[in-house]
Amino acid sequence: MIKKFCPSCYHENPPEKKVCEKCGAPLEGGHHEDFLTKLIWAVKHPEPETRLRAVELLGKLGPRASPASPVLASLFYSPDPFLRAAVVRTLGKMKERPDILLKALKDSSFLVRLASLESLKSFETSALPAGLAAILQNLAREDPSPKVKREAQALLSRIKKGGDL
Repeated sequence: MIKKFCPSCYHENPPEKKVCEKCGAPLEGGHHEDFLTKLIWAVKHPEPETRLRAVELLGKLGPRASPASPVLASLFYSPDPFLRAAVVRTLGKMKERPDILLKALKDSSFLVRLASLESLKSFETSALPAGLAAILQNLAREDPSPKVKREAQALLSRIKKGGDL
């Protein structure tokens, strides 16, 4: 069955409804937001697949999606590791929030740690957060994932050489 979510409160309404049963907002027409605004709205959607899709689409916009940075940063604390990894990849493509990427290196999911390492490669060396080298050394030695270890070592080598990533 088709679900119709209210653009104001996310309440699920029957497909035949024209106004939201919960808040009374119109469900059709009159929504002339730009694409970025719609994606930012979708990031807060109750359906996990819609949230993930919106985060990935924001990543395709790259730095143009920077107004979405605060809402993406709040999603980093989601219990869903796939969503956290998507958020980290998107922040890397936007070249935003290296502080979140640094936190992601300590995430319990190797998917998130790996996404963070890949995202940090997109930053210039001078824009990387302080303390990154120590975290990378620890990951390269002790991470349970061989791929995370290799990526951490590669990023650490680039930082030591002082070249752009």
